[in-house]
Amino acid sequence: MKRFKKPMAGIVLAALVMGTLSSVVFADEKYRGYLAPPAGLTDVGIDTAAKSPSTMNVLAYPMNILQAANGEYLVTDTGNNVVWAFSGSIDNLIAGNAVREDIYREPIGGYHDGGSRQSLFDAPWGIAPFAGGYAVSDSNNNVIRLLNYSGGTTATAVTVAMGLNHPTGLAASGDGGLYIADTLNSCIRKMDAAGNITTVLTQLLEPTGLAYAGGSLYICETGAGRVLKYTDGIATVIARDLDSPQGVAVADDGTVYVSDTGSHRVIRLEGQSRTILLQGDPAVLGERPVSPCGLLISGEKLLICDNFLQQMIVIDR
Repeated sequence: MKRFKKPMAGIVLAALVMGTLSSVVFADEKYRGYLAPPAGLTDVGIDTAAKSPSTMNVLAYPMNILQAANGEYLVTDTGNNVVWAFSGSIDNLIAGNAVREDIYREPIGGYHDGGSRQSLFDAPWGIAPFAGGYAVSDSNNNVIRLLNYSGGTTATAVTVAMGLNHPTGLAASGDGGLYIADTLNSCIRKMDAAGNITTVLTQLLEPTGLAYAGGSLYICETGAGRVLKYTDGIATVIARDLDSPQGVAVADDGTVYVSDTGSHRVIRLEGQSRTILLQGDPAVLGERPVSPCGLLISGEKLLICDNFLQQMIVIDR
């Protein structure tokens, strides 16, 4: 069973960062991970069976992805502690900063509200529309940040929820609210547009990926290896015997797609039918996926974040 490392308290990180921020110079840099100028998410018709390479040439650590109102794709990057925006062949780093490094030259996360590169994150995980912007679960800081972003190159990050314990998956509800997987508190929270938080469902085992569709909340209960459908106060198991599922997406026709992360595969649920849509094998070089997580349905395509391979995989769904 995959376990999450218990994060350092966000208030401690905040104090450390705030105390040193004025002495840190945040400059543009060619972020680690560039192999070539990013190709964005241009559709290249990747064949499912061929397990073709990603269309995104940034070696980031993509965890979750959504399509913004302006058509851009917004991607949380847990390894570099930043948020990217992609559109065609154009990429922008819109929030966070990976300049600060440890002795191994790996990015060090931080916690600071501010504009664009002045903002700091520590393992941003989920992303969802909320309050006229985009909520991001800042998992290791135990908070939810709101990105005020409408396109361009910058987004201002503001903390809108605290007191969580490694929040991960997010999903916009149909009434302007936001569902939050409060992972290490073993529950699902809901925040309304005014910032009030209530507890929706408890006694879960490491809930992560969320999706909301048709009046129901879909929950990856990662620690229990299953997916739940929560409707009108009742939770029903719709998939079990999975290995650390971390991503879920629901199509307009009710078809459910799940990242069965520990089994290196993506599955499709249609009624009682369960199909393996894509299966990887870490022992075979070039096989994909290895660690599928966030999913996004875009027309007849399914976009898959592979956090381990540092790639975005696009397949027919």
